[in-house]
Amino acid sequence: MSKEIKDREKEVTKTINSENIEIVKIIPPRIAMRTDVNKTNVKELADSINTLGLICPICVMKSGEQYEVVAGNRRYEACRTLGWKVIPSIILEESSEMYFKTMTAENYERKDVDLFDEVQFIERLKEELNMSQTQIAQYINKSVSYVNERLAVLEYPRIILDALLEEKITFSVAREFNKIDDEQVCETYLKYAIENGCTPIIARKWRKQWELSKKQPERDLLGEAVDNYGEAIQSVIPTMRCAGCQQIFEVTELMSVQMCKPCRIEILKPN
Repeated sequence: MSKEIKDREKEVTKTINSENIEIVKIIPPRIAMRTDVNKTNVKELADSINTLGLICPICVMKSGEQYEVVAGNRRYEACRTLGWKVIPSIILEESSEMYFKTMTAENYERKDVDLFDEVQFIERLKEELNMSQTQIAQYINKSVSYVNERLAVLEYPRIILDALLEEKITFSVAREFNKIDDEQVCETYLKYAIENGCTPIIARKWRKQWELSKKQPERDLLGEAVDNYGEAIQSVIPTMRCAGCQQIFEVTELMSVQMCKPCRIEILKPN
């Protein structure tokens, strides 16, 4: 075994300790990327743990006389639901860096991170660990522009934030609208987008039209927005060529069938 591997093992042994901890001594995470714990998912997880046992311990960190959950909050809630008295736990060193590293690893492995939870988490990395945008980007394995875009959400106008919170528009659409600093124009576009739906492509076209309108104030922005919306809706329906008759058709009319090779050859024979 190489010296490097031995040193790494010593480091891990020093950092991590595992033991059964009384659940009454454990508290939820003070800084959680996920602010909602779905009760249905916890119930399903509890059923699984009740049948198979807890395969993976939770990670905790000492917090006074208690232990704070760092990773495995759903597992912790599931075991509480089952009435467990103790729970297998990996105890991490009292280190803010270890705290955030572990939480980051667990949450970014899952794809359904809530935007506002993520924004608040990145903000805490910046404020509590005094990390730069570049350091945060390396930390969460994202680009610097990704980090800057999330931090910018904190400065979005209230009307855009409300639409995002209520899931009336996507983040990509909100990002385009946020670049429009004319409040009246932004509100008009946003209202139309909520009522009729809006893709990032459409939002980008509207934003570019607004930028041009500052040089050409006589342009009918809303009229052009409506026209672009109709054009975009038509353009997003892809087409393909039929393998049988070779005619072009919309993919919404596509049908899939299973057949053997002899039948396919027979069908494709010229008339």
